[in-house]
Amino acid sequence: MTKNNTKVSVGDEEIINESFNFLTFGIYSNDTIVMKVTAVDKAPTSGFDKIDDAIEVADGNGIKIEKADSSNATKNGEVTNTAASNATQESNVTYSFELGNSAQAYKLSFNVKDNAGNTSNTVKLYDLVKKGKVVADEKTLTVEQLENVSDLFEVLSSNTDTFTFTDEFTGTDGEKYNAGEDIIRHGTEVKVTSKVEVSDLVGINNISNINCYYYADDSSGKSEVKVNADSIYDYSSETSKRTEAEINYKIPTAKTGKYELSYTATNNAGVAETNTKVFYVDNTAPEVTKVEFNKKDENPIGKILNFLTFGIYSNDTIVMKVTATDSAPTSGLPNDTIKVKNGETEIKIPPTDISNATEDSKVTYSFELGNSENAYNLSFNVKDNAGNTSDTVKLYDLVKKGKVVADEKTLTVEQLENVSDLFEVLSSNTDTFTFTDEFTGTDGEKYNAGEDIIRHGTEVKVTSKVEVSDLVGINNISNINCYYYADDSSGKS
Repeated sequence: MTKNNTKVSVGDEEIINESFNFLTFGIYSNDTIVMKVTAVDKAPTSGFDKIDDAIEVADGNGIKIEKADSSNATKNGEVTNTAASNATQESNVTYSFELGNSAQAYKLSFNVKDNAGNTSNTVKLYDLVKKGKVVADEKTLTVEQLENVSDLFEVLSSNTDTFTFTDEFTGTDGEKYNAGEDIIRHGTEVKVTSKVEVSDLVGINNISNINCYYYADDSSGKSEVKVNADSIYDYSSETSKRTEAEINYKIPTAKTGKYELSYTATNNAGVAETNTKVFYVDNTAPEVTKVEFNKKDENPIGKILNFLTFGIYSNDTIVMKVTATDSAPTSGLPNDTIKVKNGETEIKIPPTDISNATEDSKVTYSFELGNSENAYNLSFNVKDNAGNTSDTVKLYDLVKKGKVVADEKTLTVEQLENVSDLFEVLSSNTDTFTFTDEFTGTDGEKYNAGEDIIRHGTEVKVTSKVEVSDLVGINNISNINCYYYADDSSGKS
């Protein structure tokens, strides 16, 4: 009776960037796999004289795999260590095959026969693996791994694959975002779910090198952000091939700006692809960048607008334009972006602007402040679509920052130092003026002008007082003139 012992070894010289994985469900490489099959017939042996028929290798469909023959030893490899019959020593023979078809996963089985016609039962590759008779790249599976070897064990080489990446981002607001849309994520942390799919042929081996970098803006350098996840997700110890994988991790995103996420997926054959996604975070509130006051009617005769250190006043309806700016990256400005208060009372208004990763968002609201009975003590709040809200800023603070323009004028630096927190805005085209004039003659006597009493002396001293409403205040007294009439019928001088 013939006893045979078949040993399979697969491998090639190590080449940079070329891998060879010996897993519990198969042998995979991104390089051509060379398989050497050794058959042994123990003594007494009738030998392996008919070399072409000694070892038959078939794939899972029962199709024989072409091997070397004695007339052309280099066609598919080489034949070594052939032996004739021998009563006291064993015979052995080794055949060499190249398994380089990237379109086929080999599910191998073997038959061996000797010169006497003794033929072994068909043995599948996974049975040889379990018996420790298979070596891949000078490695064998561990005892623990051998327990999990599957009857779906295959051999495959492929240097190409199609990777499909899907990334889902969840902000601290609980909203889900698709990175491909470059939607602004906001909050101090972003949760990421990344899915990777590869072809059924090879399967995924691991996901590694998860990195994230932060850029304050496109012109600044990057800084690394610590990703709260394992650095490598390894599927090589699993008992069956998988074609998709999902990983979850968290990225701290307290800083506003651009983030670049990358990670690498590798299939069982060692083919790798790196996925890079850019997303933007908006944790910064917008701000009021300009407040402009103008008269409602452009350049009408007699219409004025005064920009003073304690307020803005006009005798015409005042139009106030408030501009809010959200610096890029911006989540956009909603309909209620700007909140304007007069004291504790909110003044309502409309528009909006969309999110933008690389350009600022701006919106300008227009108000008419035409109530002559009301002195406006204005303050502003601004918010964006991400819910980032500015601190309340009062109009006098904006004046001090040079962000307020009235009738195309701004206060000077010297004037800005004296701006009061009582700064107000008021339009009124009426007022009640109260005039009081006191005359003192050269005799020292004081006279009331309203009595039409004759004043005497070569000089009269006059004290004139003017009172206006508390609402508006007085700006100036000008055009002081006096005319003399010899009598009512004569001209004045």
